[in-house]
Amino acid sequence: SGVTNALAQANAPTWYIVGTETNTNRLNELQTQLNIRVTAQTTNDVQANLAPDFSLFTLSDELRGFLPSFPPVVSPFGNFNPGTGATPMLYQKIGRIDSEYPLLVVGESRGRRTGVLAATGIWQWRLFDYLEHQNHDRFNELISQVTQYLSVKDDKRRFRVSPAENIFDENEPVLMDAELYNENYELVNEPDVIITITDAEGKDYDFTFNRQGRAYSLDAGILPVGNYRFRAETNTGTETLTYEGQFSIQPIQVELYETTADHDLLRLLSDRSGGQVLFPDQMDELPQLLADRGTVKPVIYQTVTTRSVINLKWLFALLALLLTGEWFLRRYFGAY
Repeated sequence: SGVTNALAQANAPTWYIVGTETNTNRLNELQTQLNIRVTAQTTNDVQANLAPDFSLFTLSDELRGFLPSFPPVVSPFGNFNPGTGATPMLYQKIGRIDSEYPLLVVGESRGRRTGVLAATGIWQWRLFDYLEHQNHDRFNELISQVTQYLSVKDDKRRFRVSPAENIFDENEPVLMDAELYNENYELVNEPDVIITITDAEGKDYDFTFNRQGRAYSLDAGILPVGNYRFRAETNTGTETLTYEGQFSIQPIQVELYETTADHDLLRLLSDRSGGQVLFPDQMDELPQLLADRGTVKPVIYQTVTTRSVINLKWLFALLALLLTGEWFLRRYFGAY
């Protein structure tokens, strides 16, 4: 169909879910993960058993224990054969028989990650999860983990550098890992790996990775708060490989680590300082408590301000007026 052709042309990861009307012959042509050969026009009600050796991604112990309890789903009656590169995640339990027929397989098919669920009706699992736990956490985890695996693209680069985090706290050392693969994609670590970390102001920090097992590791220590970019380089003898990336150092906001009031600590502080804990409905008692203790008293503040006499212009005017008046009277009465 047009949809399947578009998915193939886009090399998009795909999850096929087999229904009662699915053309299994066409499905077998579209993917190589699971070959379904229907032997009768009938169906089986099957439950899920987790493959004991499944390790492509992790599932919680709660989900692992609850999977066999999910209600049966409807699967075609026939033979189910996983293809090369397919990894069964769930097997079919038919009645009380644990079969080797895959119920859910994941892996890579024709250059793209593909999953095949050989049954329909998993919507019942979601309802049952809510019926048992009043939430959909286990079902959501199952779907989320499968879709996340299918949607992650493989990194084909032969040289890779991975910071332990994209954002470090200012008191955390900057840790990095590096991997180098040869032409056969075998992990090697003979060549030296150097890295230059550059801050926002252009200052460079140069380091050399340590060899650890068959890979590399680096502890760049504690760096100042800010945004950083890095460029790692190694020479295999025949070519130079580089890898660039970035990370940030953020300041620690202690208040964010504890957003709930610690009443025991506040009570301890009040006891040690001679205080008393009051709750909102006791705030009316506060004035009387303060008055009874007598530790809070009115305070009178006195401020003295001095000014230079030279700034009192009216005083100089008065003195000048008196002197002028004296001179005039003396002249008038012939005192001179």
